[in-house]
Amino acid sequence: MCSGQSNIKYSNDAQNEIADSNYPNIRLFTVGREINNQPQENVKGEWKVCSPASVGDFSAVGYFFGREISKNTNIPIGLVSSSWGGAVAETWTSPEMMNTVPSFKSKVDEISKMDLKIYEENNKIQRGKYERDLKNDKGFFQKWYEKFPTETQKMKVPRSWQSTDLSNYIIVNFNIYHHEKLFYSDPLSLI
Repeated sequence: MCSGQSNIKYSNDAQNEIADSNYPNIRLFTVGREINNQPQENVKGEWKVCSPASVGDFSAVGYFFGREISKNTNIPIGLVSSSWGGAVAETWTSPEMMNTVPSFKSKVDEISKMDLKIYEENNKIQRGKYERDLKNDKGFFQKWYEKFPTETQKMKVPRSWQSTDLSNYIIVNFNIYHHEKLFYSDPLSLI
């Protein structure tokens, strides 16, 4: 069972891996996304043989996990991907288990009484508003990120960047592994 949020949901789009994904002993099943406040006995989806035609739409994490099991055991593997980006961890927990945590009991009651048709309609309205707002967002369509520099100035941290010669730069990225901040001059040109 391959389950989780967006980190498990993302598809495998690495061309070399997809081209080399002929594993007839592996079957893939992606659970269709559907909202329900009760456990379901049936879900939408279909089993597919693991191949370049099917693996590109499957969870990359799930595929690599199943491939290693298949290689090490040489037994048939069935992988089920049930994932939803942005879902809270409680979504994947049974109401019975949630009720054992006092602070979750009221939320479990609220969800069990929820009218999902109204919930889905509200989501549809919010999505429409988001899409309308996005059309008016100049920064989204102007691809501001393409104006980032190819060369950057660096400094060691921790240190106050305001007290350096970089004080009129804005932070573009912070790389904690290399302990450096990257800066961009002329921030108004990004607007």
